[in-house]
Amino acid sequence: MIASIRTAFNPNDHRQAKKVKEAKTMETLTIKSPADLLSFIGHTLGFWPQESLVCITVDTDRLGATLRVDLPRHDGGELGYARTVAGYLTHDPNATAVLFAVYTSTPWDAGQPKPRAAIIAALTGVLAERGISISDGLLVGEKTFTQYDGDPQHSAAIPLTATQTSAINAEFIYRGSSVDDTDRITLPNPTNDATQRAAVEDRMETIRTLPADEAVGQAQKALGRHAGRQKTTQPTTRSPFPDRKTSRPAERSLDKTSITPLVMQ
Repeated sequence: MIASIRTAFNPNDHRQAKKVKEAKTMETLTIKSPADLLSFIGHTLGFWPQESLVCITVDTDRLGATLRVDLPRHDGGELGYARTVAGYLTHDPNATAVLFAVYTSTPWDAGQPKPRAAIIAALTGVLAERGISISDGLLVGEKTFTQYDGDPQHSAAIPLTATQTSAINAEFIYRGSSVDDTDRITLPNPTNDATQRAAVEDRMETIRTLPADEAVGQAQKALGRHAGRQKTTQPTTRSPFPDRKTSRPAERSLDKTSITPLVMQ
């Protein structure tokens, strides 16, 4: 079971209120389903996580910070990893519990240990030592997601496409937010054009002769212009959100939240 969460947005923020009339009060939205929660995570981060652990701190009836960290590439060192994550989470002095989501392409079968079980077990223990409990969790694959802990008979895999029709996703999109496929930096496509290579090398040589501050500025401008003409490299796992437009994710205000039990459905 995960949590149903009400979260507040400030309509006076122009990035959130692009299509919303001015208002002096905070508007509350409710996360009613796991799909809503995944939509919230995607829009809060601004991209769809890959091979990641995402944690959200909770204070009784309030959401706190959202943290994303890469999953370790190799087994071993789970306790040290858990302590590092717990150290970040305890920067929220009001945290009493944590919601988490494990994003991985590692397949799993019903009745078998979930991927990254050793990490979640270590994190549960480390957080318990600091007076913080694990509230609920999700396991998010390439095409489906399910409850991390629970009876397999009542934790059927749900298609990620369910996030497309979630109320929270619709609300964020209405406010001008979007979810990118990845947070990876776009690199220029390789070219075999001798003229272009010569021009680039000449430009690099010119930049090397400049003072450090000016050289950095010129390099950033050149990279920005070139990157603007490139197509984003396709990640292994794509975000389930279709027809995204490039825009900064709307800032979230979490002053009003409440949590009540909710069964996955």
